[in-house]
Amino acid sequence: DDSQLLSSFYEALCKSPGVEIQRVRFRFDEKKGYQWYELRCRSLKDIKGEMMLAGIMQNIQESVEREHQLIVAKQMAEKAELKQSFLNNMSHEIRTPLNAIVGFSNVLAYTEDENERQEYIKIIENNNTLLLQLIGDILDLSKIEAGVFEFVYSEINLNVLLTEVVRAARLRLKNDSVVVEFVEYLPECVIYSDANRLMQVLHNLVTNAIKFTTNGSIRVGYRLQEDESLYFYVS
Repeated sequence: DDSQLLSSFYEALCKSPGVEIQRVRFRFDEKKGYQWYELRCRSLKDIKGEMMLAGIMQNIQESVEREHQLIVAKQMAEKAELKQSFLNNMSHEIRTPLNAIVGFSNVLAYTEDENERQEYIKIIENNNTLLLQLIGDILDLSKIEAGVFEFVYSEINLNVLLTEVVRAARLRLKNDSVVVEFVEYLPECVIYSDANRLMQVLHNLVTNAIKFTTNGSIRVGYRLQEDESLYFYVS
């Protein structure tokens, strides 16, 4: 299977007679199958002036298997670290709407002014929506890991969806120097897609923008391209 590799290796040695190292798979034993070998050799001329290879070939199958195990272990450690980071961030994100719901629910119980009551009710409802969205993200993650994640397609009014994304983003703002705006859209646009997945993507982009914007505006929008595709952006 690696004959082409060996031919190229030999040609390179003939042109440059220094010591070269190459890993190649061979199968000397039908029972063991292919195994990895390492060649350390250089080209020399024999007494007749013909080119020959001189060097060492050794079986490095165990070394290759250990390398693979280390790579897998590293990937698992990175995955665990990412999961822990996600859970830490998510626990913080969940506490934010929960604190608002609990706090304003207590205030609502002692408020007699009707305008204030309606304002508190609106804040509680918005944070309920945000909390449900966060819980949905966590459930989706577990579905992805279990391999049962599904897409549910339906007709989506993009202007309504983007309005919801911007409204949820404004609830996350903790800096009065930053505003979130829905700046570019078509008069009417309905597409066939998965509303939850599309909202998640846009929601994540806006959340990242909030984290790294200290002042100014976060602009959200979409436009129709010449090829009739839609271009979404968060800037």
